[in-house]
Amino acid sequence: MNGENLTVEAEYENLYVENVTAAIGASGNNLSVSDFFARNAELHKKYDEIVKGANLGFEKNITWPALFDGNIALTDSVGIPYSLSALSDRNGLVNEGTLKAYRPLSIMGTFMRGECAPLRLENEEGKSVATITVDLIDGRLMVNQTYNHMPNDLPDDVTQMIEDFVHEVNIEQYESKIAPDAVERIQEQCFESEDMEKAYEKPLSEGSSFTPLPYSGNGVYITALALEEHLPTGVSFDDVVGNNKAYKEIYQLSEIPDDLAQIKKLAKAHDISPMAVARIASAYNSNIRGDELREHVARDVGVYKAIKEVKDEYLSPDAPTKLTSAQLGMEINARLSQHFGIKLDDPENVANSHQTLTSVIDSLKEKEVRDEAARLAHAINSISSTSPSMKKK
Repeated sequence: MNGENLTVEAEYENLYVENVTAAIGASGNNLSVSDFFARNAELHKKYDEIVKGANLGFEKNITWPALFDGNIALTDSVGIPYSLSALSDRNGLVNEGTLKAYRPLSIMGTFMRGECAPLRLENEEGKSVATITVDLIDGRLMVNQTYNHMPNDLPDDVTQMIEDFVHEVNIEQYESKIAPDAVERIQEQCFESEDMEKAYEKPLSEGSSFTPLPYSGNGVYITALALEEHLPTGVSFDDVVGNNKAYKEIYQLSEIPDDLAQIKKLAKAHDISPMAVARIASAYNSNIRGDELREHVARDVGVYKAIKEVKDEYLSPDAPTKLTSAQLGMEINARLSQHFGIKLDDPENVANSHQTLTSVIDSLKEKEVRDEAARLAHAINSISSTSPSMKKK
């Protein structure tokens, strides 16, 4: 069973093309064909952002064999150092952290089948510069795609450095890092993947990991709302699902209709979009009808409004006091500390950049992840320093 069989993308395509058209017809909406395709094009423009939101709190991971272990040091033709490492799991792709990093999720089936391998290129500061996919063909490598994460195009020196690396691997000049039989070994191991077996046996519960848009967990609501936002006026997601008997029965037996209603109710109470509520639910993997989600929504919206209020107050042309970016960042943190008990890690950057509710949600989630990692590292160090059995003799 190949990777495509493990996804529901064909069903989504059928749902979108046939059932959306039927729902529009049933509504009596006189939407033109050109308008329909314009809405579809707009939805595709937002695809990367939708995938990012749907994966924020998705916890199921899948793995595949790494092309090599550790890091390989590379230097471009002008002497700038880089580091190359092999990505070997779904979470690794998600954690690349930029919108373009989510595009390789759509070809995870090729990683699982040993047809392609993803690599991470980072600069000397440890920041991901690009995600590179290489085809594995007849025991050799070939660059498939380079997903640039930088604001500008990758320099030609970097692109050439990647091509040179692949060429040198193929002529076995990197055999101390990459075994000559690495491609064959990966392809043999891939066909013995436990994740593939689980997905084959339980596609509904285990197969979601193989899709860019998970069809389990809170990411479902982001997908549903994204579609609904781009439907014609008077046509809802319920109308679309209702045009297929099988979909309708499964949909009505699930908790999705009630959860979407709760999301919209919470959004209305805070005067934000349902998509923003769904994104917060996805980020924190919160129960849609639980107190935790209401608390997270209240906090994230409150933080966003507080940042906006501080900026409006001090950046107004009539502001009595002019602050530098550093001072404005300090004022933002003082306000957040007073009202929410939190401080941003890089308030000056927040002061300098345009903040949307989505960017605030993402930055608060990322801060929580960093804080938790730091807390665990501190706890481990404390145990190591106080436990007699772990002290060096």
